[in-house]
Parts: sequence; C-alpha cells; structure tokens
Amino acid sequence: MGAIRLDGDTAISGDLGKLPAMVPVSIAVTRAGRAIESYRMQMVGDPLLSPLLLQMAVYSAIDSTERSVGASSMRVSGEIEFQNAPAPLRIQNVFSGDTGAAQQVSLSAAIPLAFVMQSGFDALKLKSVSLAVETSNRKKNGPSIRFPLRAAKCGPARRYGCACRSPAIMEPKWRAPSITRCRPERKPGRYTSPCRMRLPRT
Repeated sequence: MGAIRLDGDTAISGDLGKLPAMVPVSIAVTRAGRAIESYRMQMVGDPLLSPLLLQMAVYSAIDSTERSVGASSMRVSGEIEFQNAPAPLRIQNVFSGDTGAAQQVSLSAAIPLAFVMQSGFDALKLKSVSLAVETSNRKKNGPSIRFPLRAAKCGPARRYGCACRSPAIMEPKWRAPSITRCRPERKPGRYTSPCRMRLPRT
C-alpha cells in the first residue's frame, strides 16, 4: 500500500503507492548433509529494523524444523553483502548445547549486521543476505583439557603433541590429536597448557 516515513508519538506519515527498499534474504537449513528446508524472503533495508528482522527470520527457520530442548549443534555460515563495499561480511560460527543454540545462531547473524548498519557508514546499504544453517542432534563441544608439559620437549620453535580424550561421562566418545608450539621465552620447568582440538564432523 505504501511506505511509512515517520513514526511519531502522536502521528505517523508516509507515502501511498511507494515501496521501501527491500533486501533479498535466503536461509537454508540442512541436517547431516541433507536439505531440510530453504526459505527465500525480503525484508526492509533499515539500520534499526533489519537486524531485528534477520534475527526473527533465522530463529523461525530453525524453530520450524529443529527441537528447542535437547543436545544439538548448529553451524551457521554465509555472507551479508552491502552496496559500495569491497567485500561481503562473512558469517562463520558453531554453537552447541542442550538448549538455546537456535537463539545463539540467530544472534550471531543479527549482531554483526547491527554493528555495520548502526556505525554511521551511510554509504553501506544492505544488498543481500545468504545464510546456511547445518544442524545435528549431537553436542560437538568439549572441555579444555590441561596436561603437563615436559621441559625437555620445550625449546625455541619446538612443538609438542598431546591426545585429547572426552571425559568418561561424555557421549559419544572422541579422541583428537593436538599440536601446540612452545613459547621460546619459557625457562625449563613444568607447565600446563590448554589442549586444543578440532572435533570430527558427523
């Protein structure tokens, strides 16, 4: 019907027959490599409304097919393009837990968009949003495991290795190797260091 230009305390104003600038949004949801659902929509390109609408769209896309309570892992990736920008804003994140993963995924896309659109760069107009959400009904996170570092293996530009294993109470079981570089400034002694690992994708 038209576009609202001003929303005040006592009245609103707008233009009949004119449409606001709309931005195409695509969201794809997959599970274990299998396509579950794909959504294509349009939202207004506005610094205040666009982050809120994107957060609602991503959460609704996940909530329509995935459970909200129970072990789950979600990987979100994609690009947010802006006019007059040399490169798109890339989104890449993983969230895991027994609840709240969908909220974290939706916020991980909305918050960076809000930072860009509300930072005073008027030339950066939102052009398009394309996101992919991969879900799993398993938790793919693990604790940071600390282990002793032998002084004989630590020296300038030297590396040491370890094997990270899941705690006895965690299911399913996993084991992952880790390679860490020693700090050259360290003196001989006994140290502990977090064991970093990349869990296998399933």
